[in-house]
Amino acid sequence: MKDSIIKLALATTISFTLINCSGGSKSTPDSDAATEKTESSSTTAIKDPVELNNTIMLAINELQKDQKAMNTAMIAQDYTKVEEIRSTWSKNLDNTIDKISKIEASGAGSEFKKSVLKSLDTYKDIVNNKYVELIDIRKNNGDANKDVTLLSEINEGLANTQNEVNEASSNFQEKVTDGETEE
Repeated sequence: MKDSIIKLALATTISFTLINCSGGSKSTPDSDAATEKTESSSTTAIKDPVELNNTIMLAINELQKDQKAMNTAMIAQDYTKVEEIRSTWSKNLDNTIDKISKIEASGAGSEFKKSVLKSLDTYKDIVNNKYVELIDIRKNNGDANKDVTLLSEINEGLANTQNEVNEASSNFQEKVTDGETEE
């Protein structure tokens, strides 16, 4: 019974919300400034707030594939596969952080980006440290109490990360709606 509760809790997924930030915004999709997007080898400037929000949220949501694969492998107790998935997830997370870091944004967009990156640092700690510890415990039939505690910390951390990112997105939407897109 206890084992099935642990497996069920691990199946929790993270989901970030795409928000349409266009209401009340000073920019419109028809304006050159709103849709101007410049790319160089190192950065991407996104001036349209809807595009900025959605680019960031879609990048984060891509990580759900890794989390779902992790949950499936953990339930199957295939710890070789689990570690492969965790390693891939970590690399994909690094790529997501790098992609978001390279986005040029100003004003409210910059605040949004910084908040998201801060939350992704917590997410990265979970993937690179807490999951490693959980995998080790499970692979070696370690302390069941530590397993439950660690799993709880992982799920709480993922939920907090989700909430922080969604709150940052909502705050960004609010500022854009109020016309606070530039500093």
